Amino acid sequence: MNYNETADKILHAVGGAENIRMLTHCATRLRMEFNDRAKVNDAQIGSLPGVISVVEKGGQFQIVIGNEVQQVYRRLNKALPEKKGPAGGDKNAKPAGIVARIISVISTTFTPVIPAITGAGMIKALLAILKLTGVISETSSTYQLLNIIADAAFFFLPVLLAYGASLKFECNPILAMTLAGVLLHPGIGQMLAAGKAVDFVGINVLLSDYAGSVLPIILTVWLMSWVERFAEKVSPSIIKFFVKPMLIL
Repeated sequence: MNYNETADKILHAVGGAENIRMLTHCATRLRMEFNDRAKVNDAQIGSLPGVISVVEKGGQFQIVIGNEVQQVYRRLNKALPEKKGPAGGDKNAKPAGIVARIISVISTTFTPVIPAITGAGMIKALLAILKLTGVISETSSTYQLLNIIADAAFFFLPVLLAYGASLKFECNPILAMTLAGVLLHPGIGQMLAAGKAVDFVGINVLLSDYAGSVLPIILTVWLMSWVERFAEKVSPSIIKFFVKPMLIL
């Protein structure tokens, strides 16, 4: 399969780069959302060389390609504008139900994280086999370092999910990941261990261990997307570079 040719034909069949509102991929599929669904030619895409099938699920348009999906994605991604406008949605699409919206959020958030989770899980499985067969000792530094590598993806899962959620909610990914870092900051753990009541400007704060958590960071990034729009409006242009990220954080 000619990856560049397939990507270019897909781009033409979906109505051009400006019609793509969101683009990501999983292990075998391109996942897209469009500004105008009516411009997309499903039959043309399904007949392209290298395209196995076309599926629409959870509010996303999915093009099944197989293991070569990443090469096609890279070509498509280069053709997209670096900065997308506000999410206007598909003007011709019916409003998605709450279940479809939730599935879309989860799918878009987790898709970029899958390689890290898969890699970490495989390392965990390998360590279990090596330990069971006696090839490596649990007390050895090699085992411990490999275990740390595998644990990192799960411990810092909120940071990884923050990136995926920022794609869905169309906000700054770096600031989203910074907020995830706040949840994982050692200071939070120290406050939690102290067992004392914590308040922020007089408001009681319920602390928790957010390592490996999912829902808190998704909700945080969703809220951040609204705060970012507000900060964009109220920040004076002359000092927006400094004020906007401060307000968001």
